[in-house]
Amino acid sequence: MKLRILLTIILMISGGTGVMAACSDPAGPEVDWSGCNKTGLDLADVDLREANLEGVDFSNTDLTGANLAATDLTLTNLHGAKLTGADFSEVRLRGTDLREVDLSKLNLSDADLSNANLEGVNLSNSELLGSEFGGANLSNSNLSNTDLAGSDLIDTDLNSANLDGANLSEVNLIFSNLMDASFKGANLTDADLTDAKIDVSKLRADKPILCNTIMPDISVDESGC
Repeated sequence: MKLRILLTIILMISGGTGVMAACSDPAGPEVDWSGCNKTGLDLADVDLREANLEGVDFSNTDLTGANLAATDLTLTNLHGAKLTGADFSEVRLRGTDLREVDLSKLNLSDADLSNANLEGVNLSNSELLGSEFGGANLSNSNLSNTDLAGSDLIDTDLNSANLDGANLSEVNLIFSNLMDASFKGANLTDADLTDAKIDVSKLRADKPILCNTIMPDISVDESGC
């Protein structure tokens, strides 16, 4: 009886599974650092594939060249972190604070950045194919020359964003805020701007490619086909 009670107490302390996140565990694939404080560390070139990093504080940490493919970074704080050359493919960054983070020239294909804070972030020349940005804050961000083909940017704040030269083909921009955004040389083939907040005259002045593009008033622009 006493042994049974002792085992019950141990299971209650460990959340019922006997498995707990260990913040002292070394970096490695599938490590569970959820909720840990990893601020200001040197984690350059570490392999964190498929790790559980939900809620981790990585502010001002060096993650240069790190392999973060398929990791869970939901609600993680990456404010001021160094991420040059890191692999973010298929990563989950829902609701993550990415302000002042340099995300240029990174692979973020199929990443989930819904509701993330990307205000003022540099994403230039990054691969973002098929990524999810619904509800994210991308105001004043630099998305020049990014490949966003097939991405979902529904209800995204892109106010004053730089989208010059970006590939926005088949992108969903429904309900997005595109006021004062720049589209010089961008490709909007098959993009959907239904009910988007945008100055259409400024958009046309930027001369992006408009081919089968659904405009805010639901008309279809084929001028660039």
